[in-house]
Amino acid sequence: MWQFAVMFANTTVAYLASPWVFALFGAVPTPAQLVLVSLGFLLFCTLVNAYGINFLRWFVSLGIAAEAVASVGVGLSLLLVFRKHGFSMLTETLHAPAAVGSSTIGAFLAVIAVGGWAFIGFDACVSTAEETKDAARQVPRAMWWALLSVGSVVILNAVAVELAHPDPAEVVSGRDLDPVTTAVVHSFGGWADKPFIAVVLVSFTACLMASQGGAARGLYSLARDDVFPFSRQVRKVNRHKAPIGGLVAATLVSCAALPLGLKSAAMGSLITFGSAATFVPFFLLTLVALVARLRGSWKPAGEVRYGRWGTPLNALATVWTGLEVVNICWPRTILAPAGAPWYQVWAALLGWASSPWPASATCSPAGPRTGCATTPAPGPSPAPAPAWTSSRPP
Repeated sequence: MWQFAVMFANTTVAYLASPWVFALFGAVPTPAQLVLVSLGFLLFCTLVNAYGINFLRWFVSLGIAAEAVASVGVGLSLLLVFRKHGFSMLTETLHAPAAVGSSTIGAFLAVIAVGGWAFIGFDACVSTAEETKDAARQVPRAMWWALLSVGSVVILNAVAVELAHPDPAEVVSGRDLDPVTTAVVHSFGGWADKPFIAVVLVSFTACLMASQGGAARGLYSLARDDVFPFSRQVRKVNRHKAPIGGLVAATLVSCAALPLGLKSAAMGSLITFGSAATFVPFFLLTLVALVARLRGSWKPAGEVRYGRWGTPLNALATVWTGLEVVNICWPRTILAPAGAPWYQVWAALLGWASSPWPASATCSPAGPRTGCATTPAPGPSPAPAPAWTSSRPP
C-alpha cells in the first residue's frame, strides 16, 4: 500500500508541476497538454535516477538550493522587508469560521490538522539507507533534520505570506486562489514572476526525482523478498548500480494514472487517496511499535534511542498520525470542489480499501526462507554496500 501511495503521489507531483511550465510562458494549457507535460516530467526524472545515486544527489542538491532561495530567502524578505501587517494579524480570524459555519476552536483545530501535513518527507531518508555510511546513526539524524527543516520553512512562509499579502481577506473569501504568487509579485514587482516560477519548477523536479528514487528502492526491497509477481524483473539493477527494474515499474504505475488528469474530479480523487495512503502506514507502524513496547516484546537496540521518553513519544506519534488519518479519510463535501462527484468525496476510504496488501516475506529464526536477503552484497568497508551492487538478482 505504501509503495502505491508513493507512486500515485509521484503522479500528482508531476501533474501539479505541469501548470507552472505553461505559466512560465504565459500559456493556458488544455487537460491533454497538462498530461503530456506531466509524462515528460516523469520520464526525465526516471532518466536521472537511472544514472545512479551520485547523479541523483547532484540534482536533488540543486533543488535544495532552489528551495533555499525560493522558500527561505523569499520568506525572510517578505517578513523583514515587505511586511504589510503587524504580527497581531496572526491571531485574526477575518470571519473565516463564520464563513464556513464553524467555531473558532474548530477552525483552530483545522489549522493544526492541516499544518501537520507539513511535517513529512522524512520517509525519503529511509529509502537510501543501504547506500548510506553509518546508516544506523545518520538516517535517524537525517529524519530529524528533514522534519525540523521542512516544518520550519513551511511555518516561515505561512507567516511571511500572510503578513506580506496586500489583502488577506481576499484569500479567506476564496477570491485569491494563489496567495503566495500574489504576495511575491506584489512585494518584489512584476519582474519577480518568471524567476519565481522557474525556481518553483526546479523545486518540483527535485522533489519528484527524490520521491521516484524512493519508490524504486522500495519496490526493489520488496522484490528482493519475492512478495509480488515479476519480482525477478523488478529487482534488476543497471551498470550505474541503480534499481532500474524498480524505476521502470514505478514509472509505469505513475504514468498509468496520468490519464485521470483529463478529468479534474478523477485527479482530485487520486490526490486525496495519495494523502491518506501516505499517513496510514505511518499510523500502523507507530501503533505496532507502541503495542510491542507495552507488551515488552520489543526493546529498541539501535544507535539512536530515547530511553524513558521512548514510549511516551511513541504514544504521541500514534495519536497524532491516527488523528491525521481520520482527518484525511473523513468524507466531507466542504473540502471537495463544488459539484464534485461522490467518489471524490469518499476517495480516501475507497482507495485505501481497494489497495493491494502484499504479504511480506519473513525470515524465521530457524533459517531464512527463499527470498530473504541475509547476506550483504560485497562492497568497500566501512560503508555498507548498496543492495544492488551487481546486475544479478540477490
